[in-house]
Amino acid sequence: MTGEIMPVCESVSILAKELEAALVDPTEPERKRLSALKKMPNYSSRKRLDLFDKAFTSAYLGGENEDAIGFKAIEILAELAFENMYVAFSKEDTLKTYKWSVEELSKLGVNVSKNLDMSEL
Repeated sequence: MTGEIMPVCESVSILAKELEAALVDPTEPERKRLSALKKMPNYSSRKRLDLFDKAFTSAYLGGENEDAIGFKAIEILAELAFENMYVAFSKEDTLKTYKWSVEELSKLGVNVSKNLDMSEL
């Protein structure tokens, strides 16, 4: 899939699937947030990213271990997912956030696709 032009939502979904495969025993809230990230293209195609936002944010529970690898990794991917949610699309900012996300995930020991095309919303 590297090098293909695809909407950012589709790329987030791919990254979420890769992240899910890399995580060992994610918690129920983490699984719910990953599910929302994986379904982001469906929300986008229905023009209902507001429902994506609700599904993702409603999956937080008090008392989660914010130092856990899974929690941190999902938060990093969420930065990319929410990059263009409520502002005009910026290819430059999206690419910067994507590269940052890949680097930060790598620091956590999670390797994801490094060459997805983020040139389209």
